[in-house]
Amino acid sequence: RSRIAGIGLAVPDEVDAMAATRNGSSTSLKALQVEIENHIKLPVFVQNDITAAAGGESMFGVAKPLNDYLFFYLGARLQSRLILNHQIYKGNSSASFDHGLMRLESELATHGHPSEIIWSSSPEWPDLGEAYSEWLNECSNRLKTSISALAQFVEFKTVVLSSYAPQKVTKALCADISGAFAEIEALPARITISPKAVGAASLPFSSRFMIQ
Repeated sequence: RSRIAGIGLAVPDEVDAMAATRNGSSTSLKALQVEIENHIKLPVFVQNDITAAAGGESMFGVAKPLNDYLFFYLGARLQSRLILNHQIYKGNSSASFDHGLMRLESELATHGHPSEIIWSSSPEWPDLGEAYSEWLNECSNRLKTSISALAQFVEFKTVVLSSYAPQKVTKALCADISGAFAEIEALPARITISPKAVGAASLPFSSRFMIQ
């Protein structure tokens, strides 16, 4: 127990927003942190789940040697964080787009395909047909639009795409991004199993250096 630096909790945007809406602050999350600390007698670190995933990739993944990069997380939705000089910036508003796996699930249903496989963390998906191709194209276009918009104001040369979807998906999207931007390298994240959980586990070491 003496070797445990602390406990990390990754909190989804919805919970974060709920706490802020309730009283204009993150008091509810702070209260949760204090309650858990009092119960387990260990330091507890709470952070947004997408920010935590970016932090985990910075500490243990493909982004470890990078100072500046744009991080995307492809989960139920498509979300992003900007990392400058190893510090993670969330911004004043949540950059969240309806181009994630929930969109794919909807398109699969429209085409009459089952969608359970996309939520299973399976290393491979079966042939999902036209619905998958349409979604992949939409997701790629959304990524490229976001990159183009940010590149007008911030200089960065690397994009990192994290997801628990099969690596075939992230590699295809990264190849499309790299093909569209000659000056930008797009890399699939190295942490592919529970990126948010890995990020949460790293919080006792990284929280003091990260900015939301």
